[in-house]
Amino acid sequence: MERGEGMYFSLSKKILLASADKYLPDNTLTVCLDLTVYNTSITTPTKLSFNVPKHQMAHDYTELYNSKIGSDIIINVGDTNFKAHRSILIARSPVLSAMFSHDMIEKKESKISIPDITPRVFEKVLEYIYTDKVTGLDEIADDLLEAADKYQLQSLKNICQKSLSETLDLENAFELMILADRHSAEPLLEFTTDFLVKNIKKNHIDIQNFENFEKLHSSLALKLLKKCSFPKKEDEASVTDATSK
Repeated sequence: MERGEGMYFSLSKKILLASADKYLPDNTLTVCLDLTVYNTSITTPTKLSFNVPKHQMAHDYTELYNSKIGSDIIINVGDTNFKAHRSILIARSPVLSAMFSHDMIEKKESKISIPDITPRVFEKVLEYIYTDKVTGLDEIADDLLEAADKYQLQSLKNICQKSLSETLDLENAFELMILADRHSAEPLLEFTTDFLVKNIKKNHIDIQNFENFEKLHSSLALKLLKKCSFPKKEDEASVTDATSK
């Protein structure tokens, strides 16, 4: 193909050979090209994408809890033995940490006994220590609150209080108030106290039940009576505003 002025035309082999002096000097064919290169856009991902499961650590510790692989301590509770890992118990509970870290017999033994707790409750304690959750919590929340307080598992204590608050009614209110006070569960104590105060003011509380409660737990009964007699500051403010209008 030969280029003319602003145009191209083709040359056949016959013409090339016939005009060899012109097109094939020294028997060499020289071909010239006009080459235009266009930039092409290449799209590359900005991030390497992986399907990373959420809460992988919780999943892994749940597997460890179920398999008991690498356990290095046996905890005897009643007639039941539980396999566990010292390092995990130390990391999760200040009380257990002190037990295994200081110069105590538990530090030296591979098998220890824990009194004053039932196997059923301790199993739930271990489940929470490893997995951060408790199956069947509502059925055992009162006993588990006591265990959480004993082993200083504050987050477990919190979810027990939440569970118990959702079961609060006139039948169990006094019992829950006593339980919350005994284990320094302040949010549950205040929630239960407010519930009782409202129902005392509405005469929904049986006077005999209150008198029995007062005999056994005079300080808590006094707390209720004070709240009934003296409104909170915000209540006082609202009363003042209402009377000034």
